[in-house]
Amino acid sequence: MLRPTKYKSPAYVLCKHVWNRNQEATPGHAWQRLNHSMHSAVVLAITSGMRFMKCDFKKLMDDFRGGYWFGCEHERFYSAAVDVRIISACQAYEEWAGRKPFILEGERMFVGRQFIWDGHRVTCTSITPDHFIAVEPRGATEDHVWVDKVERFTRYDRTPKRRFKITRPMVKALNSTSRAAKCS
Repeated sequence: MLRPTKYKSPAYVLCKHVWNRNQEATPGHAWQRLNHSMHSAVVLAITSGMRFMKCDFKKLMDDFRGGYWFGCEHERFYSAAVDVRIISACQAYEEWAGRKPFILEGERMFVGRQFIWDGHRVTCTSITPDHFIAVEPRGATEDHVWVDKVERFTRYDRTPKRRFKITRPMVKALNSTSRAAKCS
């Protein structure tokens, strides 16, 4: 259970400001504009490096009708937080989503992350509290490029060739094997 607090994080304060001041200079009211502004405010708070409290995503959902603007792609909040390494935003999202992070090769797993699993080039497509799904694209080739230290795979169609359900014990075993290999 999240404890209520009077302290508000900078990220929450930004979102509250957007909620309260949205459309001041425009005639009428448009929910679409407000929803887009709120989504953009959360992304801005993350990418600008603002501090989050663990209860922030729950508070954003409850206080600002997040069900209308989080969207079905709310995992993008987490992906952005991992990408810019804002641990407090990662932890706030994990608290809201009710899951612990999957740490693979020293990095948090997020939807869209590409990596090698069991000799296959895969992309994480979804995450649950107990496992995540990674798929190998059909038609993947040896062609790949490195962009910002992340391997991006090229020339494949959208139909997955293989689907992997990767559980916490599987990640733990891989991480311990990797650590043992580095020590020897």
